[in-house]
Amino acid sequence: EELGKFLEDNKMISDIEVKKEADYVELTFNDSILFESAKANIKPAAKEMLETLSVELKKLTQNHIRVEGHTDNVPIKTAIFPSNWELSGARAIAVLRYLVEEKGMDPKAISAEGFGEFTPVATNETVEGRAQNRRVQIKIISQYVTDIK
Repeated sequence: EELGKFLEDNKMISDIEVKKEADYVELTFNDSILFESAKANIKPAAKEMLETLSVELKKLTQNHIRVEGHTDNVPIKTAIFPSNWELSGARAIAVLRYLVEEKGMDPKAISAEGFGEFTPVATNETVEGRAQNRRVQIKIISQYVTDIK
């Protein structure tokens, strides 16, 4: 609730979908907000959004933060990204590194994962579905789950 209010107060609620699950809160960014197509460099305007969000994320010292990258199933094969796994991982790591290196988040409290095209939330048969599948998610894991070792 607090995070939703924070996003609303900072006029980010239209850019970030917030979903509460039993063990985590999930923030979903459409990849076009954060990245250009087939790239893993965060857009300058997205850095401003992440900077604002980092203020709230840094308060969550009892939680683990996991940044997840996802793609659609359109194959990518470049020298930098031989598959969607590399692209999704590079995007998650780019967000993680920005939050740690530029915004001072604790590197022990954050991790990154690349899922490639293998966890779609919509069909890859339509343009709209593929757009939904290209996303970065920040999951704020419950401290009760985090405490289980």
